[in-house]
Amino acid sequence: MNSAAPAPDVGQPRAGVTWALLGGSFPNLVQWYNLYAFAVFAPFFRTEFFDPSDGGSLIYVYAIFALTFVMRPIGSWIFGRIAGRRGLRFTLVSSGL
Repeated sequence: MNSAAPAPDVGQPRAGVTWALLGGSFPNLVQWYNLYAFAVFAPFFRTEFFDPSDGGSLIYVYAIFALTFVMRPIGSWIFGRIAGRRGLRFTLVSSGL
């Protein structure tokens, strides 16, 4: 009796795995593009959101930019817990996606 396990298939990845990786990476790419665009155009946004004569308006805009990096892990923790307790469908509907 030969009890050796069969060798794992180390060929090309399946199409489903490739599409799953691309599908999971695309929203992250879009978010980084949005953050980059916000950082580039922040000097123009400061006059739209805050008083142009205020000297700290550019700092306020960059503080909002920094807040996105703080809130992302907090939001993923909150919605991850909701998904674990109530399910993914409820979480996606409640998050507005």
